[in-house]
Amino acid sequence: SVTEARFGVLTNGIQYRFFTDLEAQNKMDAKPFFEFNILDYRDHDLEELKKFSKSAYDLQDILTTASELKYTKAIQRILAEQLEHPSEDFVRFFTAQVYEGRLTQVIRDQFAHTTQRAFRNFINEKINQRFQSALSADSPTPPIEQSPTPSAAQKDAVHEEKVLTTTDELEAFYTVKAIVHADVNPRRVFMRDVQSYCGVLLDNNNRKPLCRIYFNSSHKYIGLFDAEGRKETRVSIEEPEDIYQYADRLRATLKHYIDEPSESVASPE
Repeated sequence: SVTEARFGVLTNGIQYRFFTDLEAQNKMDAKPFFEFNILDYRDHDLEELKKFSKSAYDLQDILTTASELKYTKAIQRILAEQLEHPSEDFVRFFTAQVYEGRLTQVIRDQFAHTTQRAFRNFINEKINQRFQSALSADSPTPPIEQSPTPSAAQKDAVHEEKVLTTTDELEAFYTVKAIVHADVNPRRVFMRDVQSYCGVLLDNNNRKPLCRIYFNSSHKYIGLFDAEGRKETRVSIEEPEDIYQYADRLRATLKHYIDEPSESVASPE
């Protein structure tokens, strides 16, 4: 018999997958149109979940947005996959827009890396633009007026305001978050940018440094900490993605903070 239920929910107690019959009437789709993880969710996920509450439930409203949600998420997954492992068709599409020569295997391999890097830089630049716009909106320019000579503390504050987070620093930060995401909620990983380096911290606590990013000179370095988060060692890297080579050390430092909640004090080598 045909049920009148329009939605189905599959869960393991942590992840909840919502299904409906978008593709064939009275037959649940093979893929969910919405997923909710109680350990890892964002504000817009909560807004979608609220639509299933008794007070807000509107069948037609949910069905109207279900299709868009389903295919938007599907496209986002494809983009995420292409960001990590660009397919040949994906690389060929962009290469054809900028390269007029013969597409040999060597050129294809070269553009695979170039496409991946361009994709990441584009995303990071957009994030940085929004970040800077938010800062500008929150800090309106005060009217010009005569003021006494600033104190040393005031000069330091102005100096800190000149700190600009670069796209490479953002890429390095998100690389660290990607490395540790399986061991800790990424929301607990913060970046604190100062004049000399970018610190990546657990729980925004400067006594829990995961690493430090030194990208302010012609040479790039990452400061790694021992398993107790006390001794820092700087290593040279070429690109932000080189940080993946030190994933085990980052996880070891993180594990210490999780296993030993007592605070550690970091000191550079």
